[in-house]
Amino acid sequence: DEFRKNMDGLIKAFAKTSENIRKDYQLVLVCSLWRKEYYEEIIANEGLDGKVILTDYVLDEELDLLYKNAHAFIFPAIYEGFGLPVLEAMHYDLPVATSKVSSMPEITGPEGLFFDPEDYKDMARAIEKVLTDENCRRKQIETESFFLGKMR
Repeated sequence: DEFRKNMDGLIKAFAKTSENIRKDYQLVLVCSLWRKEYYEEIIANEGLDGKVILTDYVLDEELDLLYKNAHAFIFPAIYEGFGLPVLEAMHYDLPVATSKVSSMPEITGPEGLFFDPEDYKDMARAIEKVLTDENCRRKQIETESFFLGKMR
């Protein structure tokens, strides 16, 4: 949960999504937590009790299940080196919304759904779109499959 990963920004952006999104979905933050109390305070202040799950460290088997059961993958990094989690999510055919920084546009390709990682309203817009726009979701999955060389 390093600063550059922007987990607090993701929580704040989720709080800005529509009531329907917050009712129908949970935000699951999967990472080793050094500042759990800090995130719990943000969750409480944003009125998201029960809507945000903090997993802390998970085993590979658990991560596999989380990817397989996710509806989308949101990557809010302020700065990132390569962006391996985005590539992992694409491997699981998850639509991805990510910040437009570092290598993220190259990884996701032309169908990527991008946002400004420091603009919570922009991030909330991308979260809503990746969760509800079936055309966007389908195009992303098709592009990911082509990019990753998967046969359908």
